[in-house]
Amino acid sequence: MSILTASLANRRHSAPLLVAGRASIDPRKSSSHAPKICGNNPRGIRRRRACPESRRAARDTIRRMTEAIATENAKKKSIESFQKAHDEATRVRKAIEQEITTLPSNAPAEHMQAYADAVAAHKVLQDAIQQQASRAQRLHSLRTALLQEQASMNAAHQELRGRYPGLLIEATWERLRAEVDPAALTQLETLRNSALERERQLRDFGKSPGNGLLRGSRFLPIVLKPRGRP
Repeated sequence: MSILTASLANRRHSAPLLVAGRASIDPRKSSSHAPKICGNNPRGIRRRRACPESRRAARDTIRRMTEAIATENAKKKSIESFQKAHDEATRVRKAIEQEITTLPSNAPAEHMQAYADAVAAHKVLQDAIQQQASRAQRLHSLRTALLQEQASMNAAHQELRGRYPGLLIEATWERLRAEVDPAALTQLETLRNSALERERQLRDFGKSPGNGLLRGSRFLPIVLKPRGRP
């Protein structure tokens, strides 16, 4: 009898209590059935819809996953195009390597000698061109310096006339004027133009300063092309 009484007591304590015709909350299940707090909801009232923070987080997750999928698809397409470009480059490289293997390893002796003569003639021609260009530049510099000197002498002559006004007649003052011979200035300009013309002939036709062809110049087309020609 005591055993039956204890069993009924235990069952009565473990069952949910009835309050005002409704079942009370089981303490053992209160943690799983308790209303959730959403946002600024201190009372914990259950809502049928998700809170704005949850919806915003879900949209962000969907957007990130969509962008990741699009990026992955773009990478796959890029890999395909890169693979095609790699295959084409490999094909071209193999064709060039095959063409190189067909080239002769050693040129004939007469070709080697012709190339050596052309290189030597090219060196002589470049030296001659540089010599004429330098000569033309130096003649121009000399003429310019003489013109500057003439201007200085004219200024000094005017200064003397100012220091001794009325002392001499005009013709005497003109005889006292120091000047560079105009014929000499003209000759310098002629020599400069001649040097420039020789430089042009050397550049265009490979002619020596003596109007003769340089030794080995018949091989020059191997190493250079005349200016203004295809």
